[in-house]
Amino acid sequence: MSLPNIAPGARMRGPAAGVTYIFTHASENLSVAEFDVELEPGACDGWKPRHFHPNACEEIIVKRGRLDVRLRGERRELGEGESLIVPPGVPHGVRNAHHETTLFTARHRPGGQFLRFLVTRSLIAAENAKRSADGLPLLPRALILNAYPGLDYAAGIPIWAQKPYFAALAAIARRRGYSLPVAPRQIVKRGGLTGVIRR
Repeated sequence: MSLPNIAPGARMRGPAAGVTYIFTHASENLSVAEFDVELEPGACDGWKPRHFHPNACEEIIVKRGRLDVRLRGERRELGEGESLIVPPGVPHGVRNAHHETTLFTARHRPGGQFLRFLVTRSLIAAENAKRSADGLPLLPRALILNAYPGLDYAAGIPIWAQKPYFAALAAIARRRGYSLPVAPRQIVKRGGLTGVIRR
């Protein structure tokens, strides 16, 4: 199932400065979500905010350059061809450890709606960049995280505290005119099988 309005190889700027997502696999697959991330020199110098994926493991494979990964409070530097797997629920962050562009593949298992989540985040960040230097301010960020639960949470704050916080802010965001450019798919489970309802 193809992502809405995304061709294979499409490039989209991420919410953080100097970060570009490359949709190498532009189809939705509940079992795996794979995409490339390009970090410009200086990108994520303060580290991409530490976050975690409660239900998915993330494999990081460096294709070019050098990548610093902070995992369980420890720093590890990966070079070209090196990889590591971040288990579900483990906080992690990345940054470019190279004076040139670093390119890596991120592979999430299960994939769920992670690619759709990234497209939504990038489109909202791009729209907001026309009005503000902040790529993704709090209200639209909360709207996205509330619409796509279970994919991405900030490290150091319990999920039970983040969920109602996002829900309350998402309601304010909708009242202020924010909307999702790509709606989540409704995932259904029947007789042990998982699928999506087409939208």
